[in-house]
Amino acid sequence: MPIINQDMGGGYKLVVLLHSHELDTNRAFCVPSHIRKRSDISHYNIKIYKDGDEVFNLHGGAYREHDDLCLFMFETELPFKFCEEECFDTDPDVGEISAFVSDSIDDLADAAQDYEATHSGAAAVAAGAAAAAILYIGPANIAAVIAAAWVVPVMPPPP
Repeated sequence: MPIINQDMGGGYKLVVLLHSHELDTNRAFCVPSHIRKRSDISHYNIKIYKDGDEVFNLHGGAYREHDDLCLFMFETELPFKFCEEECFDTDPDVGEISAFVSDSIDDLADAAQDYEATHSGAAAVAAGAAAAAILYIGPANIAAVIAAAWVVPVMPPPP
């Protein structure tokens, strides 16, 4: 059941789901392998749909490594690899989480535009659709929704 299921206008829908399972995928390459293999990694799936079609599926979450808290985001549906991580020596506040998410979304939009510009065919169309969705909804709006989801009672702020 989605934590957030929000119509964003223009045929776009933003859906945020909470899952807990292994991240043992090469798409999460920026997360250490010993962390990816843990079965208790709670993370969000941030999906954007355009007219009912999934445009992208971004995963975001946190894990603790020694005394640091690390946030991560990676994408699994687009034709290129995208993974970002940032570690904090103190627990980040909602503003820091929002900034990490917003920066990651900006980077994903840039990567999608670059991929679209240098490729052709269905993969380029998919990348272009993701970039258009991000630009339409706005990275800051997506980040604000995800940061708000992080404080929903079903999942406390990152561990």
